[in-house]
Amino acid sequence: MRLPLGAIRIGRWRLSAGPVLALILLPAVLCGSDPLTRFLNPASLSALRSGGTVVSRLAVGGVPRLLPSFGGDEGVAPIHPTIGVEMLRILVGNGEPFETPQGMLRLFNSLHAVSTLKGIPYYSVTRSNTQVLFSQSFAVADPRGNTRIPDPVFDSLPRTDVLYTFQEDQNFGRNTYREVFSAVEDHLSVRIENVTNIMLLFVPIIRPHDLVSYVALMPAGNELAFYGLAYLTTGFPIGDRHSREESLLNRLKAMETWLAGRVGATP
Repeated sequence: MRLPLGAIRIGRWRLSAGPVLALILLPAVLCGSDPLTRFLNPASLSALRSGGTVVSRLAVGGVPRLLPSFGGDEGVAPIHPTIGVEMLRILVGNGEPFETPQGMLRLFNSLHAVSTLKGIPYYSVTRSNTQVLFSQSFAVADPRGNTRIPDPVFDSLPRTDVLYTFQEDQNFGRNTYREVFSAVEDHLSVRIENVTNIMLLFVPIIRPHDLVSYVALMPAGNELAFYGLAYLTTGFPIGDRHSREESLLNRLKAMETWLAGRVGATP
């Protein structure tokens, strides 16, 4: 039997060509979808593609909700935050694709340029103005002293690297931090935590390892998905919760702006 023009027979079924072609092409359409879908959930990605910043505030003892999907990275262990925030942004580069070996190395070295954090601007919620976040920032030889060393520069990507840094900032004073960098499969990350007591006058308000920042970078061509998480654990009264959350969020935004400048990208 001759089929009408535009019809296709499959077994004893006769279908018009349009739906059949749609079924055939559907896998190709899905494979050609947004490359960042392998990291981010559809709702977050849709909001980001609309030009926004996706933000989530952690409940007391809560878990991150925006954490990207990737394996092999142990940067975010189970946490029990008193207060915390997370954010997602997409940065767009104007040069070499980020996901090449050279691009990944450039990102890795940019994350290590801790001395360039000195003087970065930050919006203070409590003071209602923009001011310098870090008046001092540099790498140190070990967690026991303030012997300054140059920012590390790598010729090839290591799997992991540990760096100690000293920073003096407007909120937490003078402290030493441990930074653990990872280059895992298709993304980079750094986890930063204090190794000294953070003091208010002479009272320790945040114990070692209880102030944590975590940043993950996920490259896709000329784009870079930025995920930031900042939280602290303390038994000390935190006061106005909303302003403390905004303060942590503004620290993440300052880091994102700093990194974008280092790698030649724009939000």
